[in-house]
Amino acid sequence: MLYGLLPAWIKVCFQNNYLLNVFIFNETFVMGNLGFQELLLVVIIFYGICLLPVIFYLITLQKALQTVSRENRKLEPGLVWLLLIPVFNAIWMFFVADGIGTGFQREFEKYGMATSEKPTYNLGLTLAILWCCCIIPVLNIFAGLGGFVIWIIYWIKVNEVKNELVNISNNMKLGPNETSIFV
Repeated sequence: MLYGLLPAWIKVCFQNNYLLNVFIFNETFVMGNLGFQELLLVVIIFYGICLLPVIFYLITLQKALQTVSRENRKLEPGLVWLLLIPVFNAIWMFFVADGIGTGFQREFEKYGMATSEKPTYNLGLTLAILWCCCIIPVLNIFAGLGGFVIWIIYWIKVNEVKNELVNISNNMKLGPNETSIFV
């Protein structure tokens, strides 16, 4: 969410000299003594720190899709990286949430564990809606906070369901006299 807004902020602040002088190089500003290159370096470091959890999140989503067998996938694992594209990610998240939920549901049905609804789909849909609500003024504060909380919950839930599928898959591959270490 934050990584999509940061380039726009940089563009506004550095293209308009008035904003640059008032907000960045004003003596009352905390970083008022920094030059342009130093400030740009601070912004890039901040951007990188914010991007790090997003990369781990996308790796989790990719691994979750990789645990789903190829015939049960609705979405290829590598396509989750399209969520790094600003603005496009608001729309693509709906497809990712559906692809992961559908893949999980089909995989559970394959192992004879029918589910009434797609696992993780409702959380993913809620996350996508909250991300889209972040562009609405005033609502964006609440949607951003709620989206951050739901993002963490969705991340954990996807990982839990992925681990459950791995355990089921390992148990199905064992012989009749063997037991799994995950049971």
